[in-house]
Amino acid sequence: MACVQSVIVFTGGLVVSIFRYRNERNLYRITRVTGNVSVLRDGVVNTVSHTELVPGDVVVVEPGMAYADMIVLSGNDIIVDEAALTGESTPIAKVAVDAAEGNAVYTYMSHKRHSISAGTRIVEAQGIMAVVLSTGSHTSKGEMLRDILTYQRHQFKFDAEVKVVVGILALYAIFGFTLTVLLYKDDFAFEWYYGM
Repeated sequence: MACVQSVIVFTGGLVVSIFRYRNERNLYRITRVTGNVSVLRDGVVNTVSHTELVPGDVVVVEPGMAYADMIVLSGNDIIVDEAALTGESTPIAKVAVDAAEGNAVYTYMSHKRHSISAGTRIVEAQGIMAVVLSTGSHTSKGEMLRDILTYQRHQFKFDAEVKVVVGILALYAIFGFTLTVLLYKDDFAFEWYYGM
């Protein structure tokens, strides 16, 4: 019977470990993104890896994945699919920021219709220029992934007190076993059997 229980516990632990590993591997695969971006630097448009983007770069927005949080500077023909971040099923039209708002402090909520978030898919864009606001783990997608990776499970009262209960049961078992062995004056094999 003990062998069957050991096999069940071992199998359960192995299955849990395999599923945790697969989930972490899939999460890593989601965070892994590669691609190139057209950037305007020194008056010349160059194609660079998205890992070389820095805040303040002016980017030529093209259909495909958005690799950084950006705000649209020029052009109004842009449609962005934000389903990956917001769950919104309908693609959203974005417009260039108004030059009259030049002194306004940027916040995502007040400039939502001008902002393109990392991790979203640009469905349609022609002649659009945008400035990079944040890259990497500082983007909206990066913050979301950081929250997922650093999630701390809620501690229930049961979880906190189960250690105390197990400790009390262990002391009770040790006391009962010792008492049985001391009081049962027979062969040690019988004392062990009845003690267990």
